[in-house]
Amino acid sequence: MKTSTLLLVLLLFNSSVLFAQFANWLFAYVNPFAIVGAEIFLVIGYFFNNILKDVRKAFDVDFSM
Repeated sequence: MKTSTLLLVLLLFNSSVLFAQFANWLFAYVNPFAIVGAEIFLVIGYFFNNILKDVRKAFDVDFSM
């Protein structure tokens, strides 16, 4: 492994640890059920959007000659 790659990996790891410490302090008083509920809502919205996109593609009519 090259030294520059190793240094970049270590820098990324250190930055993620620092961000995790900040995020732990920032979200210490947030209810975890609210976060899980928001994630479920976002996943449902994502799948609903994909279904609507597929339906639009199915009914798209191309009149090219």
